[in-house]
Amino acid sequence: MSSIKNAFATVLTFLCVYFSPGIFASLIHPSQGLLIQFTTFAYILGACICLLILIRKKERNPLERKEPKSTRMSILLTGIVSIFLVAFIQVIAAQIEQLILGTSATSTNTQTIIQIMKQYPFFLVATTIAGPIMEELVFRRSIAGILSIYSPSWLAFSISSLLFALAHNDGHYLIYFSIGFFFCYLYKKTGSIWTSIIAHAGMNFLVSIIQLLFVK
Repeated sequence: MSSIKNAFATVLTFLCVYFSPGIFASLIHPSQGLLIQFTTFAYILGACICLLILIRKKERNPLERKEPKSTRMSILLTGIVSIFLVAFIQVIAAQIEQLILGTSATSTNTQTIIQIMKQYPFFLVATTIAGPIMEELVFRRSIAGILSIYSPSWLAFSISSLLFALAHNDGHYLIYFSIGFFFCYLYKKTGSIWTSIIAHAGMNFLVSIIQLLFVK
């Protein structure tokens, strides 16, 4: 499968998953519990499909052509260390938003997800594993990766990060843009999408656990 076909299939899968809960809710009018179960299943299925598409790849995009290739251990360690770097970037971006834009430090999107997880703990799988896998394969590997073929890396990163911020749509555009750009950098730095997946999933897990256990 060529890089462009690979990217198109990945983005299409993500869009189907992204809109499926809304379509399901409008057709079936399910209870909240059933809707959350459906959403979790859709995210897990979407992540599995995106990973299968990744496995079938034959071509590497410019962001994956790092020489020498990063070892699995370096990818793992870089991803783990980057969890805390991303958290730091998120704090700095939030402070800038508050000072310049007057934006609330509280993310409506995050708070909504936390409330759902308190009622339905299994949703944690969707937000900390399946979601990050899909988002990294879509916004970093597919969008940034393909755009980097035709444009400078910084421009590909910027467009990808802007789309990443718009997709979350909770008003904290600088935060999502900043962490999205950093994930792109990680991807290019190591030549492996698994680095940003580890960092993204780890960050989501860390934030979720802190919110669930220590914030009332």
